[in-house]
Amino acid sequence: MARTTLAFWRSVLLPILLLSLLIFSAGPVSARFVGPATLTIDGAFAEWGTVGVPADGVYLHRDFTNTGSTDGSGFAGTAADLNYFWNALSTPLGGGTAASPTNLIQNIYYRIDTFTAGVISPGQLYNIQLNLGAAAAGKADHLLQIWVHETATPKVTIVLYSYAIPYPALGAYTTGSVTGRVSNVASPYPGFSGVVDANATGAYGKYDGTNYGIEVKIPVSWYGSTYGGLVKNDGSGAPTYYGVIFTSTGNLGSVGTIKDTMGKADGTPVYFIVDAETGETNVEDLKSVNITATKTDSIFNDVLPTGAASPGDVLLYTVNITNSGPSRANSVVFQ
Repeated sequence: MARTTLAFWRSVLLPILLLSLLIFSAGPVSARFVGPATLTIDGAFAEWGTVGVPADGVYLHRDFTNTGSTDGSGFAGTAADLNYFWNALSTPLGGGTAASPTNLIQNIYYRIDTFTAGVISPGQLYNIQLNLGAAAAGKADHLLQIWVHETATPKVTIVLYSYAIPYPALGAYTTGSVTGRVSNVASPYPGFSGVVDANATGAYGKYDGTNYGIEVKIPVSWYGSTYGGLVKNDGSGAPTYYGVIFTSTGNLGSVGTIKDTMGKADGTPVYFIVDAETGETNVEDLKSVNITATKTDSIFNDVLPTGAASPGDVLLYTVNITNSGPSRANSVVFQ
């Protein structure tokens, strides 16, 4: 009876499912990538667009809480005072074509603008705390640090770290143990034993004639399984990745004292969410959530549970995903 039932449902449901797939796949894909040569890492910034009109495929977020004279952190007008955060992903086709095996993500771009008329110098770290799919929702599994040198080659050092388990909460900036995984320069700090990949590049300059900004290009491979992440260059793996931006004092390999974080006008810290298939980026409130998943399985033969699976039996797996709060969890991905 089980075989007959399965055969019946295959004959009825399969054509319906195929029809549904054809219907949904016929719609337009909302995607915004930049082309492979759109953003030049030279500290000139022109290709990113303007604050009011970012270039197509570029996403712009403003730190409303700590800017200029209204900076509540006590670091107004310094290299620690975040102003704008920009990000983009590049593919060969760019524009509105989704990432796929024929349109692979190549690089991830970040730009951080600060409120300072002075030269950005060592002693100031620009940090991006990330969840690349290895940790549960609300947790951070990687940390990207950007360190600027006035008299060095290259002038911008970029290091990706992986957090050790237990992963800290996203926004718990000074907790968690990290290990350096990959850098664009050799031995960026004592004890570093990670891989050197010079394909990651950075530059800085005055983005408005007075204040300084930094732009970096990160190969998408940095966010993949080699270094503990799950982001794949075809847009799969970790369908979304997210992170928070903050500045701190200290040396590469440590976080130091937190100076400024990205936030909304009401003081709410924010995190960014990137869709790895479409390139779309959104910003949401930084929340505290606790996500758990439990799996149960049952074996059905003639629609009755039995203790062992026989040929033709139906196996039913049930996964319950629970958020015990205290905040609402958006963009939760189950893998």
